[in-house]
Amino acid sequence: MKLNIKIIYSRYHYFKILWRELIEKIISNKKLLKILGTAKSSRRNRFGYLTALRGIAALGVVGGHVIGMVPPDHKYENIFLATNSQRVIWPLLFGGEMVWLFLFISGFSLFYSENRRRAKAKSSKWKSYFLRRTVRIAPTYYFGLLLGLLILVLGRGISVEPSPSLNTSTPITIIGVVSHLFFIHNFNPDWVHQVNPPLWTIGVELQLYLLLPLFFVKYFRNRLFLTSILIVLVAKIIHRTTSLPLFYFVEWFVAGILVSAIVSRYLISSKLTLPAVIIFGFLSLSRVLISYTQLYVMCWVIFIAFLVIFLHNAQPKRMIIPFYLLLKNIGKVSYSLYVVHFPISLLCWWFVSNFSNDRTVLIFAMMAISLPAIALFTLISYKFIELPSLRLMSKIV
Repeated sequence: MKLNIKIIYSRYHYFKILWRELIEKIISNKKLLKILGTAKSSRRNRFGYLTALRGIAALGVVGGHVIGMVPPDHKYENIFLATNSQRVIWPLLFGGEMVWLFLFISGFSLFYSENRRRAKAKSSKWKSYFLRRTVRIAPTYYFGLLLGLLILVLGRGISVEPSPSLNTSTPITIIGVVSHLFFIHNFNPDWVHQVNPPLWTIGVELQLYLLLPLFFVKYFRNRLFLTSILIVLVAKIIHRTTSLPLFYFVEWFVAGILVSAIVSRYLISSKLTLPAVIIFGFLSLSRVLISYTQLYVMCWVIFIAFLVIFLHNAQPKRMIIPFYLLLKNIGKVSYSLYVVHFPISLLCWWFVSNFSNDRTVLIFAMMAISLPAIALFTLISYKFIELPSLRLMSKIV
């Protein structure tokens, strides 16, 4: 019996070596990689989990807005106090939190990519950085803005008012539209929700992009943690003293930058990160601390930070994230999905709002009609606007 075990083990070890040599030959053979369709950079594969998280965030925002157009039955509490109908749609009740996730991922990926670019080229022009971000953001954004304007004008005052983020009843003004063109529509509450309400976050994100160069100044770069605290404090002071939402949600963008710096320098064991993900994930997703605003936000910061660190070191990603490939594909088109979903949802709500008085029926009707329409316009936006923008951006050195 012992002899058989040794033989089996030796054969296993032999085939393991052969398999490893085969993989090494495939990796070193660029032509073969091209035939297999895996000649893309390893960075895309390594950070595919970020794209999958973007997919989750996009679905959360879109689903939240779609069902949010149906007047709520009562205030959403934590999962233990929720009604059965609320528990069914519970994953779609985190629209605001998914915006936090978007901004966190943005800070993480931008810091990492710029850090990598500078390591390769030894230097990088900030003019090129801002040009790349503008080319990436502006064309798809303007398409969403135009789509929202057309639907609101053709719909002649179509609006919903169950929550401020969905309120489109503010009259469309020339100065409001102009403020959208220059990404400053979040400076005034009368402008911010005109035309296409979710686009307020795009203005915020472009303002946060202005902060990234500070993290690459030599003096600040060597004091990254203190720099992060200083930037957040200054941004909050500006926000309070001017009453302008400048650098809104800066803490999420900066948190993403800090975690990006951590994972690039240190390998943190899953024995530490996984328990933190489970504990703070439960506290965040169950909303048991929602009555304590600061604690609730802090739980989400810790949860997202440890989740990204855990996924960064975990292999393989597709075995850990459910529906990984589906979420990754949704993540690829998440920007187009984000900018077009609200006007299309609004148009669909116009058709189904008088369909029934039953809230559950209205939710399922909205899902059935709006999701295919949103998917169609998302693909149109991605193929004809966002994808050409990405190709142009990649040519900017």
